[in-house]
Amino acid sequence: NMLKNLNLTRGIVFSQPLMLLLAEKGLTREEAYRIVQHRAQEALAEKKEFKEVVLNDSEIRNHLSEKEIDSVFDLKKNLRNVDTIFRRIGLIRDDDGGKH
Repeated sequence: NMLKNLNLTRGIVFSQPLMLLLAEKGLTREEAYRIVQHRAQEALAEKKEFKEVVLNDSEIRNHLSEKEIDSVFDLKKNLRNVDTIFRRIGLIRDDDGGKH
């Protein structure tokens, strides 16, 4: 169900990590925000996957490689700490074998 909901966003849930990576590459946060916001709006308006729009954007590609973009959109990477976070807030107990 979570994956279904994530797919409904067409990948726009990855806009913040994309913006942060662009800022790390030397863009101001305002520039990065503007670029990402425009590409997200384009993806929604044209019913395209956000990653596809990002990969085809020359302004973004001037700063990020395909590998870096793939990393931003890597769901496993972005969810790698979920169990730790759930454990910290009490949604997973160490004695329940990791069951939620």
